[in-house]
Amino acid sequence: MSRTLKLCLFIIFIITGVFALYSHAQQSQTQPEGKEKVKFVKAPNSPAPPGVKFAITDPTEGAVVEGPDVTVKFTVENWKLFKDEKTQTGQHIHFILDNEPYIAQYSTDPMVFKNVAPGPHVVRAFPSRPWHECVKEDTAFSMVQFYVKEKSGTLPIDPGKEMLVYSRPKGEYSIASPPPGQPVEGILIDFFAPNVKIGETGFEARATLDNSRRIKIETWQPYYIQGLEEGSHTLKLELLKDGKPVEGNFNTTERTITIKP
Repeated sequence: MSRTLKLCLFIIFIITGVFALYSHAQQSQTQPEGKEKVKFVKAPNSPAPPGVKFAITDPTEGAVVEGPDVTVKFTVENWKLFKDEKTQTGQHIHFILDNEPYIAQYSTDPMVFKNVAPGPHVVRAFPSRPWHECVKEDTAFSMVQFYVKEKSGTLPIDPGKEMLVYSRPKGEYSIASPPPGQPVEGILIDFFAPNVKIGETGFEARATLDNSRRIKIETWQPYYIQGLEEGSHTLKLELLKDGKPVEGNFNTTERTITIKP
């Protein structure tokens, strides 16, 4: 091979390498900045008074309710329910019918679900703080399964099996007006975990943001998403064992949330 040909090939090699580095740099600079800002932050569980207890007293397990409205009575101990009229927040109970987004109850009055369809249903509930972080104590959770109108069909959940009860996030959020009292900036990820110890014997939760970003949750603690841009986002929560989804109704849940200015 002549010296001239070797020199030409060397020059082509150098030019190709420089072009590749330039292209890579350009791609890095044009990555969406919003995605780079998004991060998940683990936070400690907020303090709670000792001995918080919550129990659904009516309907009873397996009962047939006339419907279509379902009235749920309950008792709560060592957890004061209230709503601040100025902020419209306060300590409350998260009531979840089947796997619908929770409804907050700020008083000890019975919770009423309107126009419930005939058939089998489950209500799961637990106390929550003003910024919607749940009280993570076994005694702070209660559930009941029942039928509306007629006793037909299969009850949704095996009460002795591992569960993940989706709580937050849900609905709309304002960047300028975070929930009063929230200890960490961002959008709260929170859930209740009956009959399972997250982080033990292979159990963990997994959060997936916008079908792309994923984190493993190996301790039962709240997480916060920081840096989300305005618009719609999805958040999926799953209960896993040894990296695989745990069978059972409602152990995988996805919600769409909206971030506003």
